[in-house]
Amino acid sequence: MKILSFACVALLFLHVSAVADDFVVPIIDKSASGSPLENIGSVTLSETIKDGQSTRSRKIEWTVRNKSPKAIVTVVETLIFRYPSGESVEMKSEYEAFFGPKLVKAGGTISFSDNPSGVQISGASSSSHEPSCEVIARWVQFEDGSTWGDIGSAEELLKNRAAIFSRLKQLDDIYKLQGAEQFALELQKQGQSEVDGYIGYLRREQSKHGTQATIDELEGHLTFADAYERQVHLNLPWNESSLATLPESVFVKDRGAAHLYFFCKGGDSCHQHPDFDFDPAD
Repeated sequence: MKILSFACVALLFLHVSAVADDFVVPIIDKSASGSPLENIGSVTLSETIKDGQSTRSRKIEWTVRNKSPKAIVTVVETLIFRYPSGESVEMKSEYEAFFGPKLVKAGGTISFSDNPSGVQISGASSSSHEPSCEVIARWVQFEDGSTWGDIGSAEELLKNRAAIFSRLKQLDDIYKLQGAEQFALELQKQGQSEVDGYIGYLRREQSKHGTQATIDELEGHLTFADAYERQVHLNLPWNESSLATLPESVFVKDRGAAHLYFFCKGGDSCHQHPDFDFDPAD
């Protein structure tokens, strides 16, 4: 009788209890031979199994180093991690410095680290798997315009770059032809989501520092992008010494330097090199 009672209690406990585990797994670089990037870090995978449901979250600590002799403008990588339940998640991370002067120099690093993610829930698998995390470098663009990898992986990024560039030029034309007041009104108009994600920073700049500071910032973006394109077409290196030839209006008032912007797809947060002074929350 006692044995039967114990067995029933044990079965009930297994049914209602949750099995929670945190796994810290290293990021394994699976990039093709010749990749100019070195990926270092780990991912903490948290998973709770309860009543046939898997509740998951993650925290990423990830640094990317430029191991090539050339400065880098753009990076596209894919991070793939698998939870103990077997659930696999693929996340694209993109670094884009086309509109900013600070490239990733030889030996320099960027951070793709991420705050803990939100909780995700799905049906749990009946089998268990070894948790893992892999990264694959997809495409890299250098300061001289040369590239490494599959440009198809950057198709969306390059499309968004062109759309942002076009919108910045449009805003600049409105300012020059119709004045600052009309520019301020146009800035608030919503449009393509990827473009708005970038223009959002200019809106915050306007609310904090005023319309003229925002115009200065906008013209800085355009000057850097135009200069970079010109350097690429002439097959000349684009580096910080090139800034000496740019007009002073490029630099943001009271800050002394222009900003670098880039995006991380697959999550809600942006990432930046720790030395850069751009704060997405500003």
